[in-house]
Amino acid sequence: MRVGGQVFTGWLQSEVSRSIESLAGTFSIPTSLIPGQVPGIKRQDEIQVVVGDEVVITGLVMAAEPFYDDRACGLNVAGRDRTGDLVTSTAIHKGGQWRGAKVDRIVRDLAEPFGITVKVEAELGKALDDFKLAFGESRLDAIARACKMRGVLPVPDGRGALLLTKAGTRKAPGEIRRGKNVISMRGIGTDERRHSEYIVYAQGDVGNDFDAARQRKARAVDSEVRRYSPLVIPADGNVTQADMQALVEHTARVRRGHSQGFEYTLEGWLVNGKPWPINARVPVFDDVAGLQGDEWLICSTRLSVDQQRGATTVVVVRPIEAYDSVPLKTRVRHRKADRRYRGHDDSWLEPHR
Repeated sequence: MRVGGQVFTGWLQSEVSRSIESLAGTFSIPTSLIPGQVPGIKRQDEIQVVVGDEVVITGLVMAAEPFYDDRACGLNVAGRDRTGDLVTSTAIHKGGQWRGAKVDRIVRDLAEPFGITVKVEAELGKALDDFKLAFGESRLDAIARACKMRGVLPVPDGRGALLLTKAGTRKAPGEIRRGKNVISMRGIGTDERRHSEYIVYAQGDVGNDFDAARQRKARAVDSEVRRYSPLVIPADGNVTQADMQALVEHTARVRRGHSQGFEYTLEGWLVNGKPWPINARVPVFDDVAGLQGDEWLICSTRLSVDQQRGATTVVVVRPIEAYDSVPLKTRVRHRKADRRYRGHDDSWLEPHR
């Protein structure tokens, strides 16, 4: 930890978590405390968390609480990335609306009051004709909703900025290999949210002929789902047939991707001198899982250390399609505030409501 010009090292216990499903990484690091000599770490202090030579979190101390028992005395320091304020703060913008603005303009306007820089590493496509904030919507919700409409992932860059990128644009500096660096593995995911058929209905420019409007539909089939289980997805606003087909195919791919995954506990925090990154492709060699060098996407990492197991990294990998970046051209119109994107862990399963 780097706090106020001081460097704190040598942990017997700590945890650092990052995920592409969260706009902010978090950490909890207890530092030793000599009674009467409290470390100069306070709430709201700026902090950097460094793993190896790489800064993985740049943010603020949210808690600095003392503790002791018959074995130890210390100060538990916890916090998050600077981008964490975007998760909890309400989206406020003059007029509550953008017309003819690209996604990066919308995100920058929402992030600017917090002094958060927005970097772009992806093609953003054309400007959005009309983007409106829902009443009481958080900045996270608004940012995620705008990014989905152009197939972009908003992720923290570890240095206090927000990065607009695509899924799996870089490769991990190493591999996951059973018998080499894997301590344990468990499969995660379920087919519970997969369907045999996805259907989008939408109204177009058909006047008052509602029956004719309902005949406009797009369809996608998941041939791996053998049970009969259709899902109808309403598309708000005037959309083209191509928009509808892109939406329904996107939904099928994303739900299939999220139904699969593996959680690996790996030895150490570093691979070839670098911390395990998020949003990176990694080859996985695991004859139990049936993977022979297949590239999967690192979705989250949790670095921890304790006196029993030492330093370990828990890595969750999923197919890249679980964060499919096909742009969603459908206009999103909120009828009720409680229908907006909520930012929970399975948010990518519902690309349009």
